[in-house]
Amino acid sequence: MTAARRRTGAGAIRILVILALVAAAGGGAWWWFLGRTGANAATDADAAPAPVVVALAPHEVTVVGAGTLEPGRSVEFVAEARGTVIELADVGTRVEPGDVLARLDPDPFERAIADAESALASARSSRTALVANQRDARAELERSIERAVAAVEDARTALDDADADLALQERLADLGSASRNALEDARTARENAAEALADAEADLARLEESRELRATRDAEDLRAADLAIQDAETALEDARDDRAAATTTASFAGIVAEHAVQTGATVVQDGALLTVVDDATLDLPVEIDETEIAQVAVGQAATLTLDALPDADVAGEVVGIAPVGRIVSNIPVFEVTVAIDNADRTVRPGMTAEAEITTARYEATATVPLAALATPPDARDPQVRIVQRMTDGGDPEPVRVRLVDSLGFDAIVTGDLAEGDRLLPTATRDAAPTGEGRSGPGGGMGGGVPGQGPPGGRP
Repeated sequence: MTAARRRTGAGAIRILVILALVAAAGGGAWWWFLGRTGANAATDADAAPAPVVVALAPHEVTVVGAGTLEPGRSVEFVAEARGTVIELADVGTRVEPGDVLARLDPDPFERAIADAESALASARSSRTALVANQRDARAELERSIERAVAAVEDARTALDDADADLALQERLADLGSASRNALEDARTARENAAEALADAEADLARLEESRELRATRDAEDLRAADLAIQDAETALEDARDDRAAATTTASFAGIVAEHAVQTGATVVQDGALLTVVDDATLDLPVEIDETEIAQVAVGQAATLTLDALPDADVAGEVVGIAPVGRIVSNIPVFEVTVAIDNADRTVRPGMTAEAEITTARYEATATVPLAALATPPDARDPQVRIVQRMTDGGDPEPVRVRLVDSLGFDAIVTGDLAEGDRLLPTATRDAAPTGEGRSGPGGGMGGGVPGQGPPGGRP
């Protein structure tokens, strides 16, 4: 496999490309010049440049970026209640889900629970007393209504008797057997009986209305008592929740990274306590130049090298690509996140690392000088080039190849090349393919620009 390249920045890449272009262009022009002016003088075959022998090998195209490792997850745990910190897990302590991270002084919470329990008992007792009082009051009212009903019945009977007596006195008066005074007394008695009945009915109506009003009032009082009990139960539940919140536990496996407070400090609700990081997976954010970001995709493999572990490479994977770039030193860059599995905790957050992201892999490629490449004028694909393969008779034969990468003054190409094929080391005007124009001096310098995405397929 050809050696994988490492890039340290867009500026360095562009300088390298420019130098390669200039050098290759000069070389191509020089050999073209020799071909034009020294054809008659250089008759010795040993004076011609040796051909390039094709050796096929796998090749990986990579993009490189450096950064600082960060924990895959970092959580700042906060106090869920106000209180005084009496216990904190030490920095560096490894914790599992459910392990205690911090604890607040429980005494205030115990007192709050006792007060809430007392308030709940009082509310329940008040409701019990209210129900008993309402029951007694309703019973007394029902007895009063019964007496009023009896009074109405008595008054109605008295009125009936008065009506009968008045009717008798009136008949007697018509017969001349009753005195005027007896008739007047009968009329007065009848009026008094009617008034007594009206009063008795009015008393009964008031008592019945009072029963309806009392039923409504009793229901409202009972609802208020029930609400008081619910409020007391809620207060007790809150007090118990606060007591539970006095203990903060880990929700995932990790390591305590730092403290936000010290033991003995008073914290408010939602006040920061400490930070726990999950270092079983680590993220490496790296900056990729805009000219290379199109090659990068989520899921691509990456290899990390660390200054702290110079003899070990760590496997990683691209897990995120920023949708929007930012300007760094006047160059647009995109942040790419590479994740690594750190189950053995060999690597630590904060270490610097360089990620080499494999953006493409080719099973059979050939390494040729950049000067050997010519650009066909009819090529629609900017990565298509022409090389000159020597036939068995020694004549140059144009072969289309695809430029997939460049390393210094060499190009990595794929195409219809076989192991052992011999290629001219420089592009020549005389060897341009028929019907495709001539490359001219420097015609082999049209490709191999680092940062261009290697197109797939064959030329």
